[in-house]
Order: sequence, then structure tokens, then C-alpha cells
Amino acid sequence: QKWSEKDYLKTGTQWYYGEKYYISPPNNNFLYDYFSVKITGDTIIQAKNCRIMSHLRNKPECFGYDTKVAVYQSNDTVYFYNTSSRKFSTLYVYGANKGDSWTVDYPMAKIQVIVDSIGSDFILNSWHKILHVRYCINSGHLYLDQVSKIIEGVGDETYFFMSNIFNILACDMPLVYTGLRCYVHPDYGTYHVPGTLDCSYVTAVTNQNYSSLKVMINSSGILSIEGELSAASNTFELLDLKGSVILRTPISSVQNTINLSQYDKGLYLYRITTNGVMIKSGKVVNQ
Repeated sequence: QKWSEKDYLKTGTQWYYGEKYYISPPNNNFLYDYFSVKITGDTIIQAKNCRIMSHLRNKPECFGYDTKVAVYQSNDTVYFYNTSSRKFSTLYVYGANKGDSWTVDYPMAKIQVIVDSIGSDFILNSWHKILHVRYCINSGHLYLDQVSKIIEGVGDETYFFMSNIFNILACDMPLVYTGLRCYVHPDYGTYHVPGTLDCSYVTAVTNQNYSSLKVMINSSGILSIEGELSAASNTFELLDLKGSVILRTPISSVQNTINLSQYDKGLYLYRITTNGVMIKSGKVVNQ
């Protein structure tokens, strides 16, 4: 069975993109995390049978978001719906060869993709074509000083290229994007990008249900965290609106209360991590 006969955009398919960002002083250490892109359903736009691709982020400094875009594949080409122009634009041309190029009409800019060379790799139990590409804007100038690989069926290994279709603002925090870590398909299995953190780093967290976690604060400044956490190392952090950590404390696996009455009244951000992995974030108002 050829790759083109397989449904690489099936509902439930997920991409994990890694990144690291600074924890506020005094430590100035990096905290590793990931973002998720997932096919969550189907829709019809302009008579095209599309899949809904959701970009899930859980960063307090970005206030979190869950943005969506429609994509569909026809023969060797993947298209996405540009919500600004209200037209479909080419995203990937898997059938391209060395020297070929195409233009991606992002909501924020038009980017030319130039294929420098062609290769192949054996992943997900079959051979896949590899496009070695660079991104250019205007007159062939290198865009973001960035080159990447596009894997036939799977997509691009660079976080920036995929994220730009979602028409979102960048964070103000000092981030370093580390690209695709894992592509997880409900039928074909998991592709782990060589040289990145093991897929268990993200799937172990994703497979647990943290949606039931509740973070509440009462009029006396007592914050409570209710819901089941893993037995691993769990940490609660309180941040000001500039993203600086003003409180960091371990929390147990069942129920916790934290006294915030000594802090000024107002809006704060929080995040909860398990073994250094972000599992929940949000905002609380100290009254």
C-alpha cells in the first residue's frame, strides 16, 4: 500500500512539537515543554471535505489557546483554509522534486518553499519521500534563516512552518523551538524524530486525564487544587502578569490548599507541572 493511499490526516492523529523556555530568576533554568497539533474532526468548506486541525497550547504567559484550521489532501498536495483570505492555500507538495517550489499563503505573509534536494527514509513501516527545503520571502531571501525537512505524509519537522497557518501571535517569553518530536497515528503507530526527547515524555502526560483538575480561590485568599495527579513530582507555580514566578511549591497527588493572602490583590497566572512537564495553567484573582 502506497503512502498516498493511507489516511495520514485521520481523526485522532497528533503531532508533538517541542520547545524550551526560561524559568524566571533566580534560577534562569530552561523548562522543557511541548505543544500539540491534533486532528479533532471533519467539516466541509467550499465543497471540500476537510479535517479540523487543532493547535493546543497551555502556556500561562500566552494565556493559553486552542485554535483550529481546516485542511484537506488531494493527490500529493495538502491544502489549508486561510481564514484571512477565505481561500485554500497550498501547504505541502509531496510530489515536488529538486528545484521545484510553491508558495504558502499564510494569514500573515506569503512564503516561498524551495526544494533543495530529495531523499527517503523508512518510517512507520514504509518508505517515505523526504523533501529538504528552505523558506524564502520576497526575492528569495532566506526566511527566518530556516531550512527544514518535509516528510511525505507526516509533514514538516519545523514548528514554525506548521504554526503559521493558525494566525496566532507569538509569545513574549524567550522561547527556543525544537521542532517535531513525535507523530502519533491511531492506526500506523508512532514516528519518533531521531535526536529528540523520547515520545514517552509527552505521551505519558497526554494519556492521563488532567481535564478534571480544578483550581479555585476563595475570598480569604486560600487557593485549592482538586483532582487526581500522578504520583510523580508535581509543582504549583504562581506568576505575576509579567511571567515572573513569585511562588513555587510542591503539591501532592490528591488535594492541596495554598494560602495566597499575603500577596497583593489582583490577577495572577499559575501553572502546574508534573516532572517538569506543563499539564495545566490559567488565571486566578486574589480578592
